[in-house]
Formats: sequence, structure tokens, C-alpha cells
Amino acid sequence: MEFSRVTKFMDRIWDDEIIPALTDYIRIPNKSPAFDPDWGKHGYMEQVVAMFAAWANSKLDSFSGSSLEVVRLPGRTPLILIEIPGTAGASATAGATKKESTVLMYGHLDKQPEMAGWAEDTGPWQPVLSRTPMRRRARPRPRKLPRRLPD
Repeated sequence: MEFSRVTKFMDRIWDDEIIPALTDYIRIPNKSPAFDPDWGKHGYMEQVVAMFAAWANSKLDSFSGSSLEVVRLPGRTPLILIEIPGTAGASATAGATKKESTVLMYGHLDKQPEMAGWAEDTGPWQPVLSRTPMRRRARPRPRKLPRRLPD
């Protein structure tokens, strides 16, 4: 594997796909139900689930037999369930038994409520891209992102 080719590929995916998706996601005030009791009425969770399900589905086309399902239970936030079948041979090569060949990953799409302490011209729903490393007590001057990153 050529490290420079992998790095170039990952940089392209990060800049062209992940940053724009995260930018759109940050703009949605999708708070945890603990902080937004009317989360269902507001529709932010639904907006975020639709956005990430569409993004993931576009990637799953590359994996034969893969599936995505949005699981909904009354009064609960939706769950995006993605299944990508592996091969026993690949797992065995990695040293796993058939029983050990399942990988589960978990994440969530809701956010914490607004809080004080944001740097000037920033806030919880305003994405900022800064190439300056964040250091304790340092406040680099962020640049505002455009309303929508170019396609």
C-alpha cells in the first residue's frame, strides 16, 4: 500500500465529503431529548437522520449485500442500523473465530444544549473551520464558512 496515495485519497474524501456533511450537520440545532422535550415536533432529529442515512446509503453501494434501515420506536429517537456482510475468511485471517467476526459501532446524532463561553462570532450551530490547533486558553481567529460549501 502506498502511503502517499492513501493519504491523498483520504484528504480528498475528508475535504470533499466529510467536512461539507459535518458543516451541514452542525447548523441543525438537534438537541438531545433531555434538553428538547418537543424534539419530535421540531423535526431536527428527522432532518439529521435523513441527511446521514442518505450519506451512508451513497457509500453502501460499494458493499455487496449491505443494507441500511432506520428503526423507529414510539417516543424514542430513531436508530440508523447499517449492516455490511463480512466474510468468514477475512475474519479468520485476522485471527477471529466465526463467533467473534461481528463488529458493532455506536454513535448518536443529538447534541448538547447551548452554553456560554463561545469565542466571538461563534456559537453551537455555526460551523467554523480553523486550521489553527486549539490550545488551552488560546482563541485563534476562526473564519466563517460559507452558507453552503461548494459542490
